[in-house]
Amino acid sequence: MKRGYKVKKSIRELKELRGEALRAMTALVEQRGESMDEKSLAAVKSFKEDIANFDAQIEAIESVRSLAMKSSKPQIENEKADYDAHQKELRGSFNKFLTQQTLHKEVRAVGAGDATAGKETVPDDFMRELQKRILEYGVISPDARHITTANHGVLKIPQLDDTTSSAVWTAEHGAITPEDFATAEIEMNAFKVTTAITISTELLEDSAFNMQSEITKLFAERLGRTMEDAYLNGNGTGKPLGIIPDTGTKAITSAAPVAISISDILDMIDSLQPTSTNGAVFYASKSAISEFRGWIDADGRPLLQLSADATQADGIKMSLYGYPVKPNYSLGALLTDEVPLIFGNPKNYMIRNVRSMSIERSDEARFLNDEVVFKGTARVDGKIITNNDAFAKLVML
Repeated sequence: MKRGYKVKKSIRELKELRGEALRAMTALVEQRGESMDEKSLAAVKSFKEDIANFDAQIEAIESVRSLAMKSSKPQIENEKADYDAHQKELRGSFNKFLTQQTLHKEVRAVGAGDATAGKETVPDDFMRELQKRILEYGVISPDARHITTANHGVLKIPQLDDTTSSAVWTAEHGAITPEDFATAEIEMNAFKVTTAITISTELLEDSAFNMQSEITKLFAERLGRTMEDAYLNGNGTGKPLGIIPDTGTKAITSAAPVAISISDILDMIDSLQPTSTNGAVFYASKSAISEFRGWIDADGRPLLQLSADATQADGIKMSLYGYPVKPNYSLGALLTDEVPLIFGNPKNYMIRNVRSMSIERSDEARFLNDEVVFKGTARVDGKIITNNDAFAKLVML
């Protein structure tokens, strides 16, 4: 007694049909009890055949899916194994590149940057560690917005400023007057920042230290400090335009000579639009933070709040009037015309990175001194990317 079920069903549909057949068979048996006639027995037999047919279809579909998963898994595992083996080979070649004087042509080409120049073979984990360490030596850079481009041409970023416009309540059949919005664009370049490290051949060949880690640390510290200073103080000529020299940064003059007051802090907060204070941060010099530590409210509680879960190992997390306070040693001291404090949302500052860093080795530059020179190069730019007041700076009187 076939029910005319279609064979081509999903597993879910097949299981539902199987359940219907099982329930119908159970109901028939319970209804007839021991007084089953031939017609009822034939119906039960037909239900059992249907259930067996559904079970076979479900098992077949699940078996095919299981085989498909098994066949794809080794491919994924093999691809991962190939990648890991490739990275291991690169790490070995890169270590030879760092420590050995006699290098084969393919090893001497090791570097990072333009693939057409043979510099694509630095292991990924080394470059990730280098980029991570560079961010550790910066304060603005980890918080800012980043964009990475494949080429070094001028990058144009559109700007939109519609803060002076608003909608209009309009009566029925009233005329609607269109209003233009202001647009502009900024250009981001690719300024080159470099550093070089000279290491004796004996140290490279005989050192018990992990030279890859040490060279990474040296490059990251030098480049990180240099970039950080430019993102704050750069004049835009041969280097990024920093937040402080940018004419779009609001200048607040301190109320008292060579001292910071609470009113200065409130003036900085009030000088920015609410859209710029959302996610805003105080970046403060060491002397500015020392000044904050002496401030208390009317109940004798410190205004500079420390996070309850902050530790010396993880870094002390501070806040002032609800805004995070981060130390930045590229900012000035409490001296006339110095800027010890800036305030704003760091996402309004964009950093452009051109590809990744390049690392090159020269055995010839210091050949007579039996020394090897490593050169690190990065190409970056940084600018404020909003027409609105994005940052405020405190200029000491």
